[in-house]
Amino acid sequence: NLKKYTEIFDVAFDKTSETLWVATAKGLWMLDPSGKLASASKVLDSMRVTGVWIGGTPRQVLVETSVQNKESVSGHLWRKNLDASGDFSKVPFIGLDGKAMKKDVYDNADYTVSNVAFVGGLAFVAVRAVGGSESGLLRLDSVGVRAYEDENENSAWLYGFEMGVTDRDVIICDVTTFPLEKNVDGLA
Repeated sequence: NLKKYTEIFDVAFDKTSETLWVATAKGLWMLDPSGKLASASKVLDSMRVTGVWIGGTPRQVLVETSVQNKESVSGHLWRKNLDASGDFSKVPFIGLDGKAMKKDVYDNADYTVSNVAFVGGLAFVAVRAVGGSESGLLRLDSVGVRAYEDENENSAWLYGFEMGVTDRDVIICDVTTFPLEKNVDGLA
């Protein structure tokens, strides 16, 4: 009954606060251990939140918002540091010159997020082009997503192009971290 209830697209559990984060068609919500449900963000209240991921050092929440337009999907990545005050802010795309791009490359490529893997202060965001075969990883640091040298403007944002991450016939569907040895994480 979508007139009475909203669609739920994703959930993530924060073990530290024992809070369940819920991505819905009507914003991002948090369910605390006592059972109280509250809006997690004023910025995202009216948005269609389609994904939520928690992790990293410092702890952060990444969310994806998306809206189906006539001919494409319009989306954005948002981030909130859980150890700091403040609301979510849009993740900037940083060009080769080190400056934030005015036009959001995320929208141009019609990316959608499959999963996020956190390695310390970095987040590797597995993305694929909606309805296309291009996929790869966005490498997100404390400043934003950084571009790499590449002739193709959209592929310049996909981390690991030279390692075969995007230059193949396989679509990346997921990403995760795993312990290789003490204090060393692997990325798969």
